[in-house]
Amino acid sequence: MECVKPGHLKSAYRVAQRFMAAHPAASLSWDWGPAIFLYGLDVLDSDSDSIGGRDYLGEYFAHHVSRGLAVDWSDRCASGLAAWRLARQGPGSVAASACEEIAAYLSTAPRNELGALDHLGTTTIYSRLYPRSIWVDSLMMYAVFAVAWGRERNDDELVRFGADQPLIFAAVLQNELTGLFGHAWDWEKRLEIPHGGVMWLRGNGWAALSMASILELLPKEYPTRRAIEAVFSKLVLGLFSKQRSDGLWGTLLDEQDSYPEASGSALAAAALCKAIRLGILPATCGPAVNKAFEALSGFDTGQSCARRVSGPTIPLWRWLYRVIPCRREASYGVGAYLILASEIEKLGSLN
Repeated sequence: MECVKPGHLKSAYRVAQRFMAAHPAASLSWDWGPAIFLYGLDVLDSDSDSIGGRDYLGEYFAHHVSRGLAVDWSDRCASGLAAWRLARQGPGSVAASACEEIAAYLSTAPRNELGALDHLGTTTIYSRLYPRSIWVDSLMMYAVFAVAWGRERNDDELVRFGADQPLIFAAVLQNELTGLFGHAWDWEKRLEIPHGGVMWLRGNGWAALSMASILELLPKEYPTRRAIEAVFSKLVLGLFSKQRSDGLWGTLLDEQDSYPEASGSALAAAALCKAIRLGILPATCGPAVNKAFEALSGFDTGQSCARRVSGPTIPLWRWLYRVIPCRREASYGVGAYLILASEIEKLGSLN
């Protein structure tokens, strides 16, 4: 067994501290991008609290709860990923208040005919401009939290709702041959968006990491566990087959010459890491995870893990994915890197 290099966590802590210093907690918006950073910080530092992650998270939730939360579509649920464990401090904590508001939205928001939520909600300006649709992003934005908080509060209906989502999305978006997911599905017209489908890296990272997280949360005897495992297994095998020789993945998995992208690569590698721990992938896949981490750390000689992070991506046209500008130190890119580092640490050793 090839042991995990001690530099993994050292690098991740350095990246997290730099981001926290540049972005005070109260300056982060109540949105999916900062939420992924907060989640990465939570899984990296919440137990040891060696770099002050717990206080940082507390400041974020105190700020937003005091101002009133806007929870009206999927991306506004993502902060629940970091809130649910922090909420264990007590039912009166600000994180618990945030969790309850997100859970209330998930429990009352209109379901579409698939049994999912329209990604853009039904009352936002975005929902009036874009087709009624589900986006693969939602698996990470609300499904994981639904299972986690449902179990925390013994809410079987919320758990069932969250656990149903991977199978609902797979039924319309997973490619039978490759195991990979398309980006979005217009459920009224019953067609994939973009037309003909694209295998978008970050979306597949969302799908894979969310399914692995849900499997970790569900009991072994859960009725649909095996079905979720089958979907997840096909997906991670598809991702594994698309890793490039430099350790990264292209932003379009079905186009060989699309640019390598950091956030999706970190999510994909973290999902592979979880799959090894869950026994779905063999330990021989471990070097692929290490190679991805080293490549991500090398984007800026260890000083920046997230130089090549594609910006927010709306499912519209295939050509658009190729020209989305890359961002430096995007919150969700940094968060994905922290998640990967923590997953490597959990695995303990890689073959």
